[in-house]
Amino acid sequence: MKEKLTLLLCLFVLSGLAAFPRSSAEIDRYKAVFDRYPEHVPSTRAVDAPLTGNGDIGLVMAPSAEGLTFYFGKNDFWKAVCDYTRGRIAQPGGLTLTGPVLKGSYSAEQLPGSAMLKATFKGAEAELHVCAWVARTDGKVVIELDATSDVTLSLRLWAAEGDESQTAGGAQQGCAWVERSFRDIPYLQWPCQIDIAMNHEQGELHLKAGEHHTIVCTLSTSHETSSPRETAISEASHVTPGHIEKMRAEHKAWWEWFWGLSDVSLGDEMLERFYYQSHYIFACASSGDKFAPGLWGPFITSDAPEWSGDYHLNYNFQSPYWAQFSSNHICLTENYEEPMLAYMDQGRRHAWNLCRCRGILYPVGLGPKGLVTQAWHRNEQGQLEDLEDGCMFWKQRTNASFVAANMMMHFHSTFDKAYARKVYPFLLACADFWEDFLKLEDGRYVVRGDVFNETNPRDEGEGDFNCLMSLGMARMAIQGAKELSIFLGTDKKRRDKWDDILRHLSAFPTGRDEQGQLSLDYCERDGQKPSGISRLHMHATLIPTDLVGPHLTPEYNDIMLRDLGKWQQTERKDWGNSTSNGIETVYPGAARIGYPPELLLQHLKFRISKWSYPNCYIHAYGGGLETLSAVPGTINEMMMQSYEGILRVFPNWPRSSNASFRSLRAYGAFLVTASIVGGEIQPVGIYSEKGRPCIMENPWPETQVSLIANGKTKSLLSGKTLRFKTRRGETLQLKPL
Repeated sequence: MKEKLTLLLCLFVLSGLAAFPRSSAEIDRYKAVFDRYPEHVPSTRAVDAPLTGNGDIGLVMAPSAEGLTFYFGKNDFWKAVCDYTRGRIAQPGGLTLTGPVLKGSYSAEQLPGSAMLKATFKGAEAELHVCAWVARTDGKVVIELDATSDVTLSLRLWAAEGDESQTAGGAQQGCAWVERSFRDIPYLQWPCQIDIAMNHEQGELHLKAGEHHTIVCTLSTSHETSSPRETAISEASHVTPGHIEKMRAEHKAWWEWFWGLSDVSLGDEMLERFYYQSHYIFACASSGDKFAPGLWGPFITSDAPEWSGDYHLNYNFQSPYWAQFSSNHICLTENYEEPMLAYMDQGRRHAWNLCRCRGILYPVGLGPKGLVTQAWHRNEQGQLEDLEDGCMFWKQRTNASFVAANMMMHFHSTFDKAYARKVYPFLLACADFWEDFLKLEDGRYVVRGDVFNETNPRDEGEGDFNCLMSLGMARMAIQGAKELSIFLGTDKKRRDKWDDILRHLSAFPTGRDEQGQLSLDYCERDGQKPSGISRLHMHATLIPTDLVGPHLTPEYNDIMLRDLGKWQQTERKDWGNSTSNGIETVYPGAARIGYPPELLLQHLKFRISKWSYPNCYIHAYGGGLETLSAVPGTINEMMMQSYEGILRVFPNWPRSSNASFRSLRAYGAFLVTASIVGGEIQPVGIYSEKGRPCIMENPWPETQVSLIANGKTKSLLSGKTLRFKTRRGETLQLKPL
């Protein structure tokens, strides 16, 4: 990866773009600062304390009047019970430090560039300096301590208790260790055990003035090894100063590489801080080669995380990944498919049992390794109550296709053949379902038996007629299956049926509002006013389905833009109702439609200033990691769009604001670099990963454009739309004559 980045930078420099990446030190300027104790730790939702992680292990640093507690979390530690009230991601445990020096004043920094937490405690006679980080490539928690005078700290390594778990602990090889496990529990799908070891025994630590002391904690689960206790103890007991320095060097190199993948410059300190901190938090929560993060990531400080901390499939699980594609952080997205592919056999059973259809049907809540978390409900008598085929669907039939939308975003961003082969069976199963579920009536395919919003399955009625969510997800899934079929050269005989559905699928429902103008609706209804656009409409049409845009569907784009103009700020100035849910959808979706950019940024900045924590975690009623796509997703869509097969540079950016971006990822596997100065778009750089043809909206439609390939003029282009071929690994520059 590092070699690839180096080559890419050289190519950009050779082309005259001088697009150098920002260093970790430069990213650290967007630090989050703390001067008071956190108020939401422990929490069943998002925390407001300093946090870090390596994409598998999460670390929350929570000082209080009693001392300093580090909460450990791990994406693969689950209580794998198929029961909505009992199954969930679980809290492993933590490390608590106490001592007089910790009772003084406190200040801390969360440094996104270097992925480190730094804190200072000022006692009556000494200062204690703490630096905590999770080694990116070595899976260890490192806590460094320095004091200005002699201090004594008490160390207590602990495992969370209760919730039907079993715990143990002891000392071995000079290390303290604790263990927590779930086994022998009714409805348990697989046992899970975690062990935490510390390179120090429990009890007192005497830290002398000027002495540097490092505590290292190792975490190991039964998913990683058959002997997690022995592994954790062995790794902790063999830590040496040399090993720590090696971890530090590798940790720094990884984060330098990560921040080198792309960057933006907005001329707005607040937006840049939330842009980079949002990427930082998700990078701390997700690693492509580890278990996917749930709703709250690995920042688990309670054994009762809301909604089980699971993979919620009617948008929550999918949404934090959206901004990662355009920000060129593909490395964080490669864990997404595994839990979804693991549930396909059960999904086929649901599709047949509930709808008598082929293909797959997914419930709302899943976990890793084929686990379904929202499986049963207990009634007032404590008895298990079967909802729909033993699971919670809320009568929705679109979850599997919603999952597939991210797969298509990944494919369009990379055009990776191995990835296409991996996810094609899933897309094919989605297409199977819609082939059977859609009904041909009066020359068009219609949807019966699905609902737009979550609905209790015991409610009467057969669902919404031509639910917009179903129409959008069905069109996206069938288009995706067809596209992958062509790309992989398979299932040619099935394309006629898919083409027939795409030609005759019912249009998105609309109606006439009070002014007689067309407005979007959630389903086809007679004699009622249309509902207008909401975040759910955006899911079905804009993000992540990529179905509506100014080029291919200008009529719908205009309808949605008019609807968006009717949104009013409430007394709380809650534009788009995004304090409840949807900040990650409302703002990027508005950017795609073409909402006035100055107003859009004004709304966005007000929203995050009112409802965000000191650690730059934007919070919402149902929002966990999903909110992390809000700022980067909006900024990326305002600076670059490519979802209609047409690359657009600064399509919705305020012309009065200078800005630039480097190596944002466009559909077609292109990395794009551009800037705008004084309202004029400067020469645009494009790196072609796969050598695909490029279609680009001309940033300078009034003049000819020179296309330069690897430093040499290739051709002259003109017109509103520029079309040109590229070669794999080719660096291009476009500039007006």
